[in-house]
Amino acid sequence: MGRAARETKSSRRFKYAWKIKACQTFQHIKRRYSKKNHNTLIIQNSVTSKLGNANLKQPGGFGKNRPHQRWDKAKEIFPRKNFPWHVFPTPIKDCLNQLARSMAISPLCLPGMVFAFCSAAIGRKATVEIKHGWTEPFIFWVADIRTSGDGKTPAMKALRTPFYDLQKNEEEHARKEQERYDALPKGKKEKAPKPKPARNYFLTGFTLEGIRDALAGHPTGGIIVTLNELSAFITGQNQYKTTGNDREAWLELFDGTPNKTVRAGGKNIWIDKSAVSLIGGIQPDVWRHIIHDKTILIHDETLFRMLCTFEFFSFYELTDEEWSQQHQKLWSDVIIKIFRWADNIDDTLVIKFSNAAKQYFYCYRNNLYAIRNELPDPLNGFIPKSISYIARIAGVLHILSAFVNNRFPHHTIELNTVKDAIAVIRFYLGQIVDAVMYVHSQDEIKKTELVRSDARAILLAQVLRQERDNVENGLLGIGYLYKKINETACSTIFSSPRSFGAYLKNLGLETTGKHNFRGQRGVRCLKWNDRVENFLQQFADIADVRRTVGGHRNQSESLDLSISTDNTNVADVTILNKKN
Repeated sequence: MGRAARETKSSRRFKYAWKIKACQTFQHIKRRYSKKNHNTLIIQNSVTSKLGNANLKQPGGFGKNRPHQRWDKAKEIFPRKNFPWHVFPTPIKDCLNQLARSMAISPLCLPGMVFAFCSAAIGRKATVEIKHGWTEPFIFWVADIRTSGDGKTPAMKALRTPFYDLQKNEEEHARKEQERYDALPKGKKEKAPKPKPARNYFLTGFTLEGIRDALAGHPTGGIIVTLNELSAFITGQNQYKTTGNDREAWLELFDGTPNKTVRAGGKNIWIDKSAVSLIGGIQPDVWRHIIHDKTILIHDETLFRMLCTFEFFSFYELTDEEWSQQHQKLWSDVIIKIFRWADNIDDTLVIKFSNAAKQYFYCYRNNLYAIRNELPDPLNGFIPKSISYIARIAGVLHILSAFVNNRFPHHTIELNTVKDAIAVIRFYLGQIVDAVMYVHSQDEIKKTELVRSDARAILLAQVLRQERDNVENGLLGIGYLYKKINETACSTIFSSPRSFGAYLKNLGLETTGKHNFRGQRGVRCLKWNDRVENFLQQFADIADVRRTVGGHRNQSESLDLSISTDNTNVADVTILNKKN
């Protein structure tokens, strides 16, 4: 390379470095000073490092230069934990856990589906009022982020069955009414009113035009959209034009506010009094790819509105257990009761927080907002929506509890229900941290980090700690461990040593061929090595399992054994004030 070429290359490097420095300095000044009342500058808290916290954005990603310590802080404040199953009435909890066992899937995706399906049944016939001027509709957008083949779609379809049955009956009734109308003589047909189109209970694909038509004449405005692939919703917005405001219309739909969109040629799309909830599954790599390619989704808040569950690891033993007709009837009866109630009340039920519930909610919200500046930028947008979801979740729990107990919902949400809703949202924030970290981080999240919410893994960690002294030549018999697991749980967690061995392999632990163990020959064993130690380290902060599961097989019940699911208390709120 000649001297001139080297000087040119050096000059380009200098210019590029200077531009980066200038951008970082500008970002720091912009963060430090902000306009208030259009003419007053106020000094905000100075960032700790001008260059480190400047967060210069790179094409194709978001927040890549944000210090790693902020993600550590996020995981400290919102650790991955088990879903607090105690928030549901016992029949609903048992029904959901049995559905998960019958399909050999993780149960963590099911609560979000319940919230969405119940909200679609409620529609606009109820709303949660936090204070005058601040109300939250019953609308949920739920994302189930799991690998292909982990059972995202079957569970959704099972819980959708009451909606399908109602839709089928509605279509049949509308068909008969149309046939009756068509059979009328011409003179009578002119005077007779035209049959009403079939009411829409659910959709499996949609556009703004489709939503508008589905809501025409709808008595409650409540519709559930179930998508096998959530990516179709994320990438399909503005699909009829290269520029436009369809995405803004979808965001208005989430808030339950009226919106109007004008198509080319002056065609208007007016949507009002809607309560459109959404459930969809998406694979982790697709989730990551879409957000990397469409970073605008982070900035226009589409994803901030998602209640996410994020699971990489998923091995659940398939057995003869079924989701019985009794469980199906229980779920269907609750949904039908909610539909009948919503269809027959004239005025919208305004559900308000009690004074104690309201003050607790304010306390949690204020503490959560106080630590927003300690969180990574990509996570910040989820905080305001999580506050909205607390009110919505509290409303669903309030109404669901009423109908399970054969009574109508009243006008007041009590303190314990708000505590339950906060426990639920803390679970989802732990899931969201991992989901966003998976997009943000260039390195994959270790699968063992995602196992903490699996009750069987927690139980295994406890048994391994107890059996450490029984390791022989670095080996521990799989059959021996299998018996100890079931003895500790006082129920049959795994049906056979073979299925237990497959579970160990899916955890990333090493097993061996046949060896001698405790005087027995030909025993398949677990290798006690660094992988086991790393696995145990994942559960170092979780208490031992002490509660007994009485007599029936309930893996999800054992979830409650190890991770505290007590109602969120003041300590849960004040922990948010903890500083680095």
